[in-house]
Amino acid sequence: MGLIKSVIYVCGAIILMVALIVAKGGPTPEQVKAKAQAEAQKVQSSQPSVQRTFVEADFDWYKSNSPYKKTIIAGVNKIHRENDKCKTIDPKSADVSVNRSTPSTVTFFVTCGEDGSLFSAYFTKADVDKDTTLSAVENIDRSRAIDLCEAYVKRNANHPSTVNFNTIMGLTVEPFINGNTRINYSFTAKNGFGLETKHNAYCFFEGSRMTESNISEDR
Repeated sequence: MGLIKSVIYVCGAIILMVALIVAKGGPTPEQVKAKAQAEAQKVQSSQPSVQRTFVEADFDWYKSNSPYKKTIIAGVNKIHRENDKCKTIDPKSADVSVNRSTPSTVTFFVTCGEDGSLFSAYFTKADVDKDTTLSAVENIDRSRAIDLCEAYVKRNANHPSTVNFNTIMGLTVEPFINGNTRINYSFTAKNGFGLETKHNAYCFFEGSRMTESNISEDR
């Protein structure tokens, strides 16, 4: 019974202390906890972030990329430091880009992002040797992309003055996390015989540069 009385006494004392603090306008336990968490987050955010450096053992090496080990390791670390969208990066994916490489310039890539938002970041030996900043590619402004796509359509139309864009239901602008933007645009225009026909335009931008475009007739 003595132990029970002691426990009841202690609990009562704690409740009384909390009540007195509240009565005097002091912080509640919840407020104290919230303040402590805020202080901890403040301290954590003030600490410099630790930048990981990838080494040769972090990569997978094949016949295709082994001759370029030094460049690939340097390039992946540079992207990881400078590209805000590549803080999550998979060094094991680094390899030679078959599509972007030319006889005179070998282009490399590494996969960045997480599930659902994966993309490839590209670099060359010149990017590493010349200390080029490999920051994230920003998407082109939506209005600018539409203007450029419309200008492309009119340049390739038989009768530019007859081009009528379907801006409500026939326009889609898709920006991607890697800085690419895709536009699909439907329009009508008169052909060489003076007949109005329906068409679809496709414009693709890498950053602010249009790299692909196509016009097809809507049959």
